Amino acid sequence: MKKLFLLLVVMSITATISTSFAQPGDRMQMTPEQMAAQKEKQKAKLMEDLKLTDAQADAVIGVQTEMRKQMMELRGLEPEERMAKMKEINEMRMKKYTEALKDEALAKKVMDYEAEQNKLRMERRKEQSGQ
Repeated sequence: MKKLFLLLVVMSITATISTSFAQPGDRMQMTPEQMAAQKEKQKAKLMEDLKLTDAQADAVIGVQTEMRKQMMELRGLEPEERMAKMKEINEMRMKKYTEALKDEALAKKVMDYEAEQNKLRMERRKEQSGQ
């Protein structure tokens, strides 16, 4: 069950990452200003939803940014190899959250929150595409 949950989280994160930088109607990346605004919005949401401190939210965003870069490097791999690497990255994400937040329960809470946010994002995309 844990493996299935981790696989779902990893797949959701990958789907989110691959589309989060796209502009409507094209595949261009966000400008630095747009990225900074998105980061601040994300930080505020983390602080509100998870009751994180400013420093904790910054740490979470730092880990997310680092992991996103690693996930993007997997794009050209075969599906089986990509899934194995994604699992490793996801395990590393939990470890880094625990180190950064100095609280394993809080790190788990962040991971669960990300999984829920990705699930909601996927549902919205599905609705928008009319499926």
